Order: sequence, then C-alpha cells, then structure tokens
Amino acid sequence: MLTNTKYNDSNILNILLNTNIKSFIDEDGDSPLNYAIDYGQIDNVKLLIKDKRIDKNHINKKGETALSYAKRRIEEVKKDDKLTAEQKKEIIQNINEIITILKNHNVPE
Repeated sequence: MLTNTKYNDSNILNILLNTNIKSFIDEDGDSPLNYAIDYGQIDNVKLLIKDKRIDKNHINKKGETALSYAKRRIEEVKKDDKLTAEQKKEIIQNINEIITILKNHNVPE
C-alpha cells in the first residue's frame, strides 16, 4: 500500500492519511514519507510533512531519518544504471528540493 506515493497522487495519499497512519510502516521501518522521498514526489512530501501524525523524527531499521534517507537516495540514483542521465537529473533535483523542505521543517539528520 505504501507504493501509492510513487504515483504522486495526492488524492490517494489523502485517503491513506484518513486511516491509521502508524499501520503504514513497512518491514524495513520505512514510512510513507520515505516512499515519497524514494520517488522524488515533492507534493506528497509536502503533504506528509504537514500531517501531525507523521513522526518527522522517525528512524527506519537502517538508522536513517527522512533526511539521511534522502541523502542516501541521491547516491543510489547516481549509481543506478537503469536510469537515463535525464531521469537521474530530474530525480536528484526533486530529492534536493525535498531535502530543503525537510530541513525547513526541522527534520533531524
């Protein structure tokens, strides 16, 4: 169910947010915020970060906050041979914007 954030559909995300948000932590400890970051979905990150039920200090099983997760994701995108240079550029640009959003909301590293 977490993968709905990859489609950048805020309507679907709003429906999910009207349910028990705590139930959307996956087996790796990743939250909907991690998934929105993973796919560079700026609008979904903005929506999630404003929701008071989202724990901005959440740490996944790798010991990562959303901010450290975003920084690692950039490095993964750079090394991903399945992506074109243009795709990499767009995803990295989006994740960099997400990093700024997270920092502006005092998300710890």
